[in-house]
Amino acid sequence: MFKPIQQVAVVCTMLCCTFSCQKEQPANIELLPDEIYQYLDFNQTELEPENLNGFAKLSDQLKDNKVILTGESHAVAANYILEEAMLHFLVDKNWLDYYMPEWSFSACWHLNRYLETGNSSILSRLFSYLEGTSFWTRDAYDHWTRLYEWNQQLDEEHKIKLVGIEIEQQPDVALWMLKELIPTNQIPNELLVPYYKLEDMERATQPTYDELAALALEIQNLLSSNTSLYADFFGGNWSDLQFLLGNIINTAAVKKEYNYIERREELLYQNFLVQYTQHEEGNWFGQWGSSHIYQSRFSAIDWLATRMKRQEDSPVFDRVLSINYIYYNCFILKKEPYRVEAFSNTNYTSDFNQLGLGNYTLYKLTGSNSPFENQMIWLTPLLTAPAGQTTDYFQYLISIKGSPAAIALF
Repeated sequence: MFKPIQQVAVVCTMLCCTFSCQKEQPANIELLPDEIYQYLDFNQTELEPENLNGFAKLSDQLKDNKVILTGESHAVAANYILEEAMLHFLVDKNWLDYYMPEWSFSACWHLNRYLETGNSSILSRLFSYLEGTSFWTRDAYDHWTRLYEWNQQLDEEHKIKLVGIEIEQQPDVALWMLKELIPTNQIPNELLVPYYKLEDMERATQPTYDELAALALEIQNLLSSNTSLYADFFGGNWSDLQFLLGNIINTAAVKKEYNYIERREELLYQNFLVQYTQHEEGNWFGQWGSSHIYQSRFSAIDWLATRMKRQEDSPVFDRVLSINYIYYNCFILKKEPYRVEAFSNTNYTSDFNQLGLGNYTLYKLTGSNSPFENQMIWLTPLLTAPAGQTTDYFQYLISIKGSPAAIALF
């Protein structure tokens, strides 16, 4: 079993009170209604990422779902511990076929090359382009090195395969992939001009979305003039090239739109549909920012999971499981500039301190007697509670206690 680079010590906080006892009530702290507290108390399971025992509580969900999404707040160290534990659990259960993290199509392409070869220069170059983002961390870097080491121990059937559906958030990463896809031997004359432009752009400062999109459109138009010739020239890279060009062009367009958040979710979903058809039938897991995993319309936006779960054209219609993370007494890495701040995203810290069996606790929110199935109980005060019932949005909760922040890669 893997050993995370940063582990949060497990604190065994066993509950001594019964359902009928009174909870301590610190001043200025919101308390859960007794009905909610008692339900959570009865439906909690300690998670120990090193042995996966607690994750077995999710086993009965595997047969009914094609996609499992976990929702994080970025740049908390515990996220990577839980993400890796989920990967180990799903591989151990022979369920996982495709790993779909919140990384761009081009970034996942490079990461697949790293997982196949172990070439650390690929990982170093990729992370050199991520400075300024929430993923430019030692925790993220070590996450991929651990996955490489683990991947080497897996047989071919179970090796981790990444599929990226995120837009091209870093133009440099997309440009790098685009250049790598073009064979350098016997480049057709018609491709020489855009290829030289790629080289010039790579040598220059960071390209803008518009500059890269203009070049992608030029290449796309050129390829469409003789698809049979170019499909033969690019061989096995043809479908990846076609998708990348479209993703670059669409990203530049979406970045300009006033409703960027909504348009991004729409593009993520369209990217998922394309990638789903280009891969063999299988099961998908990804860890994303919490909003993306909401399965119902929220803040006037149909999120990625909303579309996956509810749109009739979805190949995984009604077969999506969402697990949300809630944090208390944690720390988070903020950016611009990078700095560490205390972080909790619930006012119910007193309740979760008493409920939590350890640093990671899984709560099942579904079931005939669950108050989360028949009313809206929104545990995160950072956002206004939406309409409907809690389980319209996610079906499980994992509480995270006392995690340090992720560490920036200075």
